[in-house]
Amino acid sequence: MPDPGCGRSECRDAGLADRDTPISLEAGGKDDGLVHNWKHHKEVFVDPSEGERILRATLGNPAAQVSVTFEKQERGMRKIITFFDPKTKSYCVAQYDEKAGKFRLMSWHRSPASYGEGQWEIRGTNDRENKREHYQRKHDKK
Repeated sequence: MPDPGCGRSECRDAGLADRDTPISLEAGGKDDGLVHNWKHHKEVFVDPSEGERILRATLGNPAAQVSVTFEKQERGMRKIITFFDPKTKSYCVAQYDEKAGKFRLMSWHRSPASYGEGQWEIRGTNDRENKREHYQRKHDKK
């Protein structure tokens, strides 16, 4: 698979990169990388080639849907790019690391399109309230 960089117009249009920006897979922690996926998306590890299929359907797919989220936090602005392929129900989420000048994979898995509803959007100053409402709606569905 070619180097999955974010040289897509969506990245440039959102001000995330003016050239190809690398996307890396790292061990991570509870919110990103292998640790996050092991904790929340173990099904990806059942078949070793499943992760590659998901990445090809998202990062490697120029027709994948892309959304960019800017989330204001105490430490600055969190910048997230989400790739979704409705045909395969594949998601890939990456966070931009300003210091390293690259994206770090947060998560990759399969879910219905409704998985990201209300989660990947431009958020304003009421971010804590938006999160609380999102999680409340999510738990009310169960």
